[in-house]
Formats: sequence, structure tokens, C-alpha cells
Amino acid sequence: MEKIIILIGPSGVERTALDFACYLTNITGSALTGLFLHEIGPIESNGKTEKLFCHTVKEIKVLPKISLENINTSKREFIRFCDNHGLAHVPDIKDAQTPGEVILESRFADLLIVSSESSFSTDIDIIPTDLVTSILKKSECPVIIAPLTFSHIKEIVFTYDGSASSVYAIKQFTHLFPQFRDVKTTFLEVNNSLTTEIDYKEKILEYLKMHYSFTGFQVLKGIPENQLFSYFLNKNNVFIVMGAFGKKIVPPIFNRSTATLLLKTTSLPVFISHK
Repeated sequence: MEKIIILIGPSGVERTALDFACYLTNITGSALTGLFLHEIGPIESNGKTEKLFCHTVKEIKVLPKISLENINTSKREFIRFCDNHGLAHVPDIKDAQTPGEVILESRFADLLIVSSESSFSTDIDIIPTDLVTSILKKSECPVIIAPLTFSHIKEIVFTYDGSASSVYAIKQFTHLFPQFRDVKTTFLEVNNSLTTEIDYKEKILEYLKMHYSFTGFQVLKGIPENQLFSYFLNKNNVFIVMGAFGKKIVPPIFNRSTATLLLKTTSLPVFISHK
């Protein structure tokens, strides 16, 4: 892995998320880019008017609400924070004013790190925000939801429901983070059927054993949203890996009601990748 992007919202640097980003950057020897989100909104221009479908309308421009001074302060804080973590490469800085610009940047990155509260606005009503949910659906590289608190990683949990997407996420994580080879891993089978066996379980277990020193095995049966929430609720220092479940691009723990509960009651990094 060579390039990691972290989103920085208009409220400034989120220290825990950036601390986690610096940790991943250091262990992989990657370059880190801070993508600064500017709060945007319509403000009137100098009063010019124009004709549109036979109607006279006032010209509207969309400009950042956040001040240039605040943006520059956040950028300086980002650089200082990275310097204090001794990154191997000088961190880069870019700006984004639309979700489309975020997705475009993801196309040319190996990994995108976001906070569950990442947004173009300083007013956060829901977690995960609409921006984060959109990124999970449209990102063109794997996404990590950063934890609220972080000390170290003692276990990696690979969630698996038999889909090609869950296998893809496992392979993406494994290729990006060979440094975790000797960390304890758990293969978590999520099966919403009480009778049928999940597909290709033996094959993916064989794959994991080739790449990791120790792999445990657990089975969850029932509604994925409920089972995953209960399983991770009291976990600490665990890295969750998941792809799309079934036909859902966004995994079940990121259905809004479940995600809000989980993200407010626990603090675990979540790696998400889908085809």
C-alpha cells in the first residue's frame, strides 16, 4: 500500500481518527493525504440576473461557509500532528467541496479513512452521516471507519456470509495489510439460515490459513444486523473486516439504526470493501 487518504471536516482535525491514520501509515510505510472538506451553501452574488426558461432568476453561487483562516489553521494542525508521529513521507493536503470530489480522490488511493461524523457541515444530526453512507456505497477504494478511541489492534475479525463481496473484502484487507500476519484472526460466519451450510467456507478458511498465523472460527445464526451488533458490542481492540452482505452494498451494521447504536456504544475500526 502506498497512498492513504483521511477526511478532515470543517470542525478541524479529529485527533483520534488522525492518530489511527498515522498508525496505519507508519506500519505500512505509506504516504498520507489530508482531504479537507469545506462546508458549502448558497449565498447571493452581486445581484446579476439571467434568463432561464423565460423566467428571470438571480444568479446564485455556492461558496465555502468556513473561513479561509480556519481552513489554514486546520491544515497547519494536520501537518504538526503528522510531524509529531514521525511519518516517513511529508503529508499531502487537498481540498474537497462536493461528495463527487471525495469519490474521485478515492479512485486514485489505496485506502480512505473517515470518521463516522465526517461531513461538509459542522452540524451533525445523525451517525453515520449522509456523506459517510454515500462514501460506503460509492467509494472506489476500501474505506475504514476510524474508531472513537484507539490504543492497539489485538484481533482481526473477518465477517463472511458466503458472498463474493465478503471474500473480496478479506482479500483486499490481506493484500493491503501483510503487517497483520501474526495478529490473532477470527473467521466469523454470518448465516441467516438455520438449516443450510454457508457456501465455500472451507475454501476461504484455507486461504486465511495461508496468510495468517492463527485463525479461529465462530458462527452467528440469525438476522445479521442483530447478531453482528451483539457480537461486537463488548469487544475492544478489534479490527472488523466486511464486504457487502447479500445484495446490500452497505453492510448490515451500517443500516442507520444499528450503526448509530453500535458507533455510540463501542469503538472499533471497520474496514469495508465491495466490488
